[in-house]
Amino acid sequence: MKILVLILLFILPTLTIGLEERPDPVVDTPLGKIQGTWDFTEKVSRFKKFKGLKYGNIVRRFQSAELVTEYPEEIYDASSDGPDCAQLGLSFYAEDCLYLNVYTPEVVGNNSVMVWIHGGALTVGSGSERRFGPKFLLDKNIILVTINYRLGAFGFLSLENPLMPGNQGLKDQVLALEWVRNNIESFGGNPDDVTLFGESAGSRSVLFNLVSPTAHGLFHKAIGQSGNEYDPRNQVAQHGQLRTIVYDIATNLNCPTDSDVEVKECLESYEDYSILLHEAQTVG
Repeated sequence: MKILVLILLFILPTLTIGLEERPDPVVDTPLGKIQGTWDFTEKVSRFKKFKGLKYGNIVRRFQSAELVTEYPEEIYDASSDGPDCAQLGLSFYAEDCLYLNVYTPEVVGNNSVMVWIHGGALTVGSGSERRFGPKFLLDKNIILVTINYRLGAFGFLSLENPLMPGNQGLKDQVLALEWVRNNIESFGGNPDDVTLFGESAGSRSVLFNLVSPTAHGLFHKAIGQSGNEYDPRNQVAQHGQLRTIVYDIATNLNCPTDSDVEVKECLESYEDYSILLHEAQTVG
């Protein structure tokens, strides 16, 4: 036992010193230069972390986001997670939440890429490192990408028309895949060898993207873990059903409901927490 303790006391400072002595990794991408950090895998192999990479700009609530094509910073700081998307149960979140993390081995060269979609009933969760760390998978010599996407009302409310088309959360996932296609080669990844995988609602999202023409060509393999399109929770909404939910939320918030435009503008004006709370009370 004493020998084991002595070994650990010797090894752990060595690992810490190794991390401190090496300069932070920097990659040059079409977006600009990005600076990350170092860490160790489960088997104590060194790997690179690039966290909080913004992939989409939300120009307007309930509408499609725009792909980020350039970072304004001279060197983008990718040392920490971006904020989680708006959801109940958190003390800190943001509507401006379209961020992803990229984790790569120390030495890369056309590595296979795996893109993770988190579960959470499309209402909670994130792709942050504290929820889904990379330390096991990075021992497999792959590049791992974990993503955020809009949740709940902000990701899926719909008036069934262009004013509020719905499925913004799924569209965010496609946008993240576009970001990967455009930039992952700079991290040492192969854009022609991308596996999309997820669990629970993330698994269902994988399968939705598998049949969606908007995601065609953006990934090449798929893994669904504990979730599929035939889940009873995936009931196809009847025409008008989603509109009714939006109008019920608007009514509970004392919004004018004489027209879709009034409803949308009113819901856009409310703070995010009020919408989340009344969504939960309306949908259950």
